[in-house]
Amino acid sequence: MRKSLLIGLGIIGLTGISSLPALADECTNSSDYDACVAGKKIDHTGHAAHDEAAQDTQHVKNWGNRTGKTLDNWSHETGHKMDRWSHKTGSDMNKFFTGK
Repeated sequence: MRKSLLIGLGIIGLTGISSLPALADECTNSSDYDACVAGKKIDHTGHAAHDEAAQDTQHVKNWGNRTGKTLDNWSHETGHKMDRWSHKTGSDMNKFFTGK
C-alpha cells in the first residue's frame, strides 16, 4: 500500500499537479483518498501517453504517404528521362554505325 502510494505520488510530482484539484474532487467520497487521487492521476497519465502515441503514429503515416508519393513521382520522372535518353542514344548510335 505504501509502495503504491509513493509511486503514485511520485508520478503526480513528475507529471505536474495541474489537474490534481479535478482529480481530488472525484475522490472526496473514497475511503483511501490519497490512493484514489494517485490512481486517477495514473489513469490520466496513461490516457495522455496513449493520445500522444496515436498522434505520433499519425504523423509517421502522413510522412510516409508524402515521402512515398514524392519517391513515386521522382521514379516516374527519372524513368521517363532514362527512356528518352536511351531512345536518343540508340538513335545516335544507329546513325553513327549505319551512317544514316
